[in-house]
Amino acid sequence: MQWSYHSESRVARFFRSSYRGGKKILLELPPVQFLIRYRFRQNLRLLNDVLATTELSGNYWLWGGVLLGWAREGRILPWDTDADFFYFSEDRNKFMGAIESLIQAGFKLEWRFVNNEGKITEYVFVKDHRKFEFFEVNKQEDTLHYFLYAPHIPNRLEMIGVVPWDGEVATMEFIGRTWLKPADHETFLTAIYGDWRTPNPDYDYVEDEKSIIAKHEWRGRVILGKFEY
Repeated sequence: MQWSYHSESRVARFFRSSYRGGKKILLELPPVQFLIRYRFRQNLRLLNDVLATTELSGNYWLWGGVLLGWAREGRILPWDTDADFFYFSEDRNKFMGAIESLIQAGFKLEWRFVNNEGKITEYVFVKDHRKFEFFEVNKQEDTLHYFLYAPHIPNRLEMIGVVPWDGEVATMEFIGRTWLKPADHETFLTAIYGDWRTPNPDYDYVEDEKSIIAKHEWRGRVILGKFEY
């Protein structure tokens, strides 16, 4: 009988499991982690350069862990594995127009998260084992509303977060590039993390994110793979 790696034989399953386990161990080695963190910085610079050539330039902002690392320690946090950005819902077409430029630069569009209303509110790109996540937010008076998802726990959750927004933005110099951020980033970070000045490498957004005002069953879906135009 002809055998292939993709067959469902016991041997095939063993080799697949061994490959995944070996790959995970390899990625956790200190020299490999150092290289991944180095590439993370390089890819953040690349993302900045790529988006500077698109209509999204000047219309997206840095937030989340990378903003936190800059504000508290002037660096990317050692345990940070993703970079978070947001853009306004009225700039959706500008973001959509930038997707292909990111893909051409090597950022693979892996996931799109669809909320219970059927709207895509989060796009996740992956490059060199790090995620680059773009959140679509809605302005409501002096606040921003956004969605988060917990797809892997027993009860899938859709969460709504609300942060203050006074409409003021500022630039920040970080890793050799200029980024946009909320002008009052301290108030912004406090709304999300609470005591953001105290390191918390075990931070869990589902349990710890202070800006979450609602959690309910997530009936949406995750779309895998490259965006179809």
